[in-house]
Amino acid sequence: MNLSVSWGKSSLPIDSKNSPLWAIVLAGLLLGACSWTRAADRRPPSDPRSTLTLAVEGIMDDGPELFTGTVDRRLEHEGVLAITSDRGLRCRGEFAYVSANDAKGTLNCTNGLSGPFQFESNGKRGKGTGRIAGRGFTFVFG
Repeated sequence: MNLSVSWGKSSLPIDSKNSPLWAIVLAGLLLGACSWTRAADRRPPSDPRSTLTLAVEGIMDDGPELFTGTVDRRLEHEGVLAITSDRGLRCRGEFAYVSANDAKGTLNCTNGLSGPFQFESNGKRGKGTGRIAGRGFTFVFG
C-alpha cells in the first residue's frame, strides 16, 4: 500500500523507508495539540497567580462604622470577600459571578451574624452593597 501526505501542490510519499519518521512527527503533533492550554488555566486554585486581590473600603449605612478588607477573585469567576470593621467585627463570604460583571455571595461574621452581598465590577474596580442582620452597608474596591 502506498500512502502520501499532500499539502498545496506538494506531496510526500509515506513508504516503509520514512514511515517511522512520519509516525514520530505525527505523534509529536498530536501530543502537542492535546496538551496545549494557557498557562493560567493549568495553575491550581491555590496558586497565588490564579487570584486577583483588591483592597476594600466601606461603611455601614446606619452609622459611622467603617470597614476595610480584601476581595480575592479567582480565575474560576468566584472568590472571597473578607472585611473587618473598626469596631472589631470580622466577616468573610464566598461569591460567584452571576453575569459578566455582577457577583453575589453571603457574608458570615465572627459574631454569628450573616447576610447577602452583591457587587458589580469591571475587573479591577467595583462597588457593592449588602446586609448583615438587617444593617445595610456599601463598599468599593480596587
